[in-house]
Amino acid sequence: FKEELNSIQGTVSNASRVQKILSENESFISSLQKDLSDTRNRHHQQFLEIRAKHSAEIEALTDKLSLEKKTRLEAETRNNDLVEKMRNLERDRSELEHQYMNHKRSLNDQLMKMMMDHDELRKQLVENEDKNSALQQEMSNVSRSNERLVDDLKDSVLLLERQKSEMSDSLAAIEVDMLETRER
Repeated sequence: FKEELNSIQGTVSNASRVQKILSENESFISSLQKDLSDTRNRHHQQFLEIRAKHSAEIEALTDKLSLEKKTRLEAETRNNDLVEKMRNLERDRSELEHQYMNHKRSLNDQLMKMMMDHDELRKQLVENEDKNSALQQEMSNVSRSNERLVDDLKDSVLLLERQKSEMSDSLAAIEVDMLETRER
């Protein structure tokens, strides 16, 4: 029983010591809880301040990013418009080059035809000049021949007039002779 009593006394003494330690620990825990609460409040306040500060920065950066996205989208739209315009210009340029080549080819064909026509006309001119020269020669020959014929005709007319005059004289002499013969 003594042992039990000693054990109980030890336990009671331990209990009072534990109680003392517990009461000291409770005040320490209370102090720690107060420090923890103060630190938590301080950290919460700092968090709110940092959050407010960074929220404004984040909002400014978000606005800036949104503006940059909008600007980039507008630039892409302008680029797409420019690319489309460039394609249209390239297509128009290609069409104009095609039309130019067709027109050039047509002009070359027309020029070749005109040159061929010119050569043909030149040949015809040479032929016509040769024909003209031959015709002039023939006309000159015919003219000389006609002049000779006219001269011959003049001579014949003169001869005929002389013969007519002679015949008229002969006829007049015959008439005179006939009249004289009648009268006689």
